[in-house]
Amino acid sequence: MTIAIILMGGLGLVVGIGLALARNFSDAGFTVIGTARDPEEATELKETGARLEQLDVTDQASVDAMAQRLADTRIDILINNAGIKGEDSRDMASLDLE
Repeated sequence: MTIAIILMGGLGLVVGIGLALARNFSDAGFTVIGTARDPEEATELKETGARLEQLDVTDQASVDAMAQRLADTRIDILINNAGIKGEDSRDMASLDLE
């Protein structure tokens, strides 16, 4: 069995690319482990059949805790779909990319 982990961001609002990847991998027979800051709120991700893990990529303690929980889990595919926008800008065009 192939195991895919899809790291996602959001406060339980797992949508867009990450959710589509979880659905597609699950439909293809992969075991999917999806992450969310608040897994209890990630209802659409739950509906894919994914195993949910709590992860806040902006919090090192959260990253370390997930690494411990999955220490004995073989991971075949890792997709990092989580990101940090940076400054509290309202749109990408106003970000200072330097």
